[in-house]
This record gives sequence, C-alpha cells and structure tokens, in this order.
Amino acid sequence: MVPTLLGLRVFFANTLAVVGIGIILLAPLAVLGNQGAEQNGTVGSSHLAAHGVAVQSRGAPHAPIHISGNDDFASQAANERWPGDGTEQNPYIIAGYEIDGNGGCACIWIENTDVWFIVRDCKVWNATDAVWEPWGTGIFMLNVTHGTLDKNTCSGNRGFGIYLKYSNNNIITNNTCSGNTRGGIFLKWSSNNPITNNNCSSNGNGIYLDNSNNNPITSNTCLGNGYGIYLDDSSNNPITNNNCSGNRNGIAMSYSGNNNNITNNRCYNNSHTGITIHCSNIVITHNICVYNSIGMEISGGNLFIMYNNCSYNYDVGIQISTSDSVIANNDLYRNKGHGVECSGSHNQIHHNNFIENNGATSPAIPYSQALDYGTNLWYNPETKEGNYWSNWNGKGAYKIDGYGEDPYPLGYKVGEESMEWLYWLIAIIVITVIVICIAIIVLRTHKKKRMEVEAMEGSGVELENRETAVPVAQGEKMVCSRCGAVIPSDANYCPFCASKVR
Repeated sequence: MVPTLLGLRVFFANTLAVVGIGIILLAPLAVLGNQGAEQNGTVGSSHLAAHGVAVQSRGAPHAPIHISGNDDFASQAANERWPGDGTEQNPYIIAGYEIDGNGGCACIWIENTDVWFIVRDCKVWNATDAVWEPWGTGIFMLNVTHGTLDKNTCSGNRGFGIYLKYSNNNIITNNTCSGNTRGGIFLKWSSNNPITNNNCSSNGNGIYLDNSNNNPITSNTCLGNGYGIYLDDSSNNPITNNNCSGNRNGIAMSYSGNNNNITNNRCYNNSHTGITIHCSNIVITHNICVYNSIGMEISGGNLFIMYNNCSYNYDVGIQISTSDSVIANNDLYRNKGHGVECSGSHNQIHHNNFIENNGATSPAIPYSQALDYGTNLWYNPETKEGNYWSNWNGKGAYKIDGYGEDPYPLGYKVGEESMEWLYWLIAIIVITVIVICIAIIVLRTHKKKRMEVEAMEGSGVELENRETAVPVAQGEKMVCSRCGAVIPSDANYCPFCASKVR
C-alpha cells in the first residue's frame, strides 16, 4: 500500500519528536561525562594552557612537593609541565593541586631559591609530623625570595598553615589558613613580606611574627585563635584594617616597637583583651575595641593612643602602665570598670569622652570613671582643657580614684564642639540675608517716594494747593482726569500736571 502524503508527514513528525526527546534526556549525561573527563585531564587542555595553567593542575591530587634550589625548580617545572620560566615577567606557576601531607612534615616545601614563582589555588592538609622542622606545615618557604602565595587553603596541619623562615620579598595574599594547631601564618627572621587579605581563623594563633621586620599586615580576618595577630621582637610592621575578633587576645606585641603602628582594626568579643602592647614607640589610632574583657592593656613608653573606641568592655576600657605617652580623643562608653586605669608618670590624658563607666550613670552617683596610681596630667597643659565626664556636676575639678583629678573638665562631648563653627556660620548667613532683604525693601520704598516728590516739585504747584483729579481706568492703564496723561496705577500724584489723584 502506497503511503499517502499526509501519512508521511505524520511519520516524520513522530520520528523527530522521539529523537528530540532522546537528545534532551541524554544531554545532561554528556555534560557530566565531559566534566569528568576534563577534571581527569583528558579534555580541555588547550583551554587550560591558554590560561597559563598546567593541565594536571586543575584540582588534581598530587604528592607532597619539595623543591631545593633554582636548578631543582627548573627541573621539576619541566617534568610537571608548570608554566613559566622563573623570571619576573613569566614566573613558574604551581596551581590547583590537592595535596594530602599523609602525616609528613610539609605539603609544599620550597627552599634556597630566588626565582620568581606563584603557588595558587592549592589545597594542602594533614601535614602532622612535628618532630622535625617545619613541624607539620602546609606551605613552608626557607631562604626564599620572589615567591607569591595566593588563594591557597591550608588546613588541618599540626604546625602552621604557611611558614616562612629567612625569607624576604615574598607576597602572602588571599589564603585561607584554618584549623592548624600552632598557627595560621608564621614568619621567623623574615622581612618585606606583605600579608594581605588572608583568613586565619580557628588556629593556635592567627598571624605570628618572630624577629621579622617590615611586613605590613593588612585587611586580614583572624577569628577564634589564641592571638589574632602577635608580634614578638619585631619592628616596622604596620597592622591596619584587620578583623581580630573572638580570640583570646585580638592584637598583641611584646619586645617590639619602632613603628608597629596599629590603625583601623576591629577587635570585638575577645575573651581577654582587644589590644595588648608591651613595648614602646607605637601609634595606636582609630581602632574599635568593644565587648572584650579589657579593651586595651598597654605598657611601655612614648605611645600615642588616640581616636579609639574602647567601650562596653566587661572590665576596663584602657588599662595603661606607661610613661611619656598621650591618651587623647578616645571614646570610653559604659565599661563595667573604669574607663581608664593609669599608672606610670608624665602621661597626658585629655579630650577623652568618659560616659557612664564604672556604674557612674549620672551626677547623683559619685563613682569616678577613672583611676590613677601614678603622677599624670588629666588635661592638656597647653590649652588647659581636660576630659568630658558624663557624671560631672559642672562645678570645680573632677575627682579621679587614686591620686589624680581633672582640674579642667569639659562641659561638652569631645567632637561636638567641632561643629560650633558651623552653627555660627549658619547664624551669620541667616542674619546677613535678613539684613539684605530689609535694606532692599527700605531702598525701594525710599526711591518710590523720591520719584513722587520730584514729580510734584517739577510741576511748580504747592502740594497743599493742588487740585484733586480722580484717575480714570482705561483697560489696564490709569489716566489722569485733569490732563489726560497715562499715569502709574499706584501713583498718588500725576507726574505731568501734579494733580493729587489719591
């Protein structure tokens, strides 16, 4: 039987429908298969090579890596097909490996090199041999320069996530170091290694520098460690814009100094202190130390502690044992203990806001918000201005527990007086505008009267003898009924014949 044209159309339509459904059902399996092949290095090699990453480095498991010397680096780079040639313009790249330390002392160990290289996007864990250095470390660099550690995850190691020793001019950035027994990032006898934007949480310590100088520590997150950031016998390591919260101590340093400035850090909910300093020549500014046991615990000399917020701590806001230091322009709100407890000598403590510390919630409660067991000035000796005390009764000096007093307490919160100039400026502008408006009205009125008088004087007719002429309205104009001249509608006298029209 010969099929009709309509029958053929139906047959082909049904066939196409079946094929289409089959493609839809099989497409996800094809995609998954392609992804699996790509992960195993069997496809996508041209794509990976175009991005400068070795084919096998895409999330591939790898044995621990140990590189010793420039020649060894070049040899392993060739064998492993790592991109780069070790120059600044074309560094070696070790990327994307997952390395189980299998109980060894390191996952990636690089030593005695000065070639340029990058270790990026590697996951390293389970280095637990703590008998020999590097004591179970994720990434260890010994006597190395020109290395960059970027976006690596170093966790579950018995020593450190990242450890640099005798290593200078490297970069440590964007790494995650968590769950490492001794610490997240550790530098010993190493200099000029910027440490930026790393997450070092839930370690023995977050970031720890020992005898290491000129290593800026910037924009890191250090949560849930013993110390968030700790410096020991190290100098010129500015600590800026870090979040050091939920540790035992947020930021601490001892036997250190010389420009280890601490600026714009957040130290919340640390079980002991927000910031602890036992050294000299430090500037501590614009930090927030709240909800700790003690906001700041400071000892040493020649310190500048300014523009910090040390409030709502469960004991003292700032506890200092220093000499020749300045404690000024800090906010001290509602600490359970004193806002400031001070010993030592020759410190200047002024222009701070003391608000309801030590239970002193009103002038009726005589508790002092500060304590002084030394010989210190609680005012600026040049301006003769002291501090703001929320419970000062407005009369005489403010008594401080111990041996001190503030003879020049301020009647306003520090910072509010800085707006006084604006209030005066606004008042001056308003008064000036009013005076100008009044002057304009007076001048216009005077000018109008003068024009009328001049018109009358020009007519030669005495004012009292002038006839009254009633103006006649013509449309929008007014016409003098006596002389017929068009006159202003609000005129009292005709400017042409001097007749009185009002």
